Amino acid sequence: MFQHCIHAMVALVIWSGVAGSTVAVADDLQPWKLIDENGGIKVYRRDMPGTNLYEFRGVALVEARVPKIVALLGDAKKLPDWVYGCLKGELLEKNFDDLDLAQDPSDHFEIFYGENWAPWPLQNRDYIIKSSVRFVPATAHQALSVRVTSQNIDYPSRPKTEGLTRLPLMRIVINLVPVGDNLDLTEIDFRIVMDPGGVIPDAIINLVSRELPRRSLEALGDLVKTEDYNRNLERLVQHHYSRQLLLLSH
Repeated sequence: MFQHCIHAMVALVIWSGVAGSTVAVADDLQPWKLIDENGGIKVYRRDMPGTNLYEFRGVALVEARVPKIVALLGDAKKLPDWVYGCLKGELLEKNFDDLDLAQDPSDHFEIFYGENWAPWPLQNRDYIIKSSVRFVPATAHQALSVRVTSQNIDYPSRPKTEGLTRLPLMRIVINLVPVGDNLDLTEIDFRIVMDPGGVIPDAIINLVSRELPRRSLEALGDLVKTEDYNRNLERLVQHHYSRQLLLLSH
């Protein structure tokens, strides 16, 4: 699955539809249409008002705690291990120290470079995204959760690469909601909207659009079983998560 990291991003790009569109933020009232349900993973699609793009969403339950999942998502080298179609991932910049528990996490960010596979005759796609983590307050129906938001950015020190098409748009929002009394299960709500750039045949769009969220979540469900991950980042997230829970209890 992870060999497809770039394919995942391409897929994400492909999902978005025709290139050159201006993206509007989808209204949360905009209805989702269930387009696939298999292996405990539900895949949805909805229109992006005023554009020819779709926003896609995958929802699945995985056996792992939120801090470990955040640690895996924050490891650029593991992008090919869970993003469907991803060929490579690289950390370009981060503004925090995993060992510094005193830092305010609200300003933390990481910047990743990634490349995704695209089928011939298309060029592979690459992208640079800035990723940040936020705590989402608990509600009457949902525990304290974590939201990981990634948005493509311009990064002058990493210009476009010859032979690759730089994605003009990619936005991913991953909501991690703990489930169960022990918080050892997590519902992952993965949302993405992308513009692949160039001209993407409808046949490819239709083929990939159902596969990207499902395959990425399947791969992530396998990846959370690994013991090879950044435990310092896990501890950092756990520290601030526990702190937020303590504040809520008073």
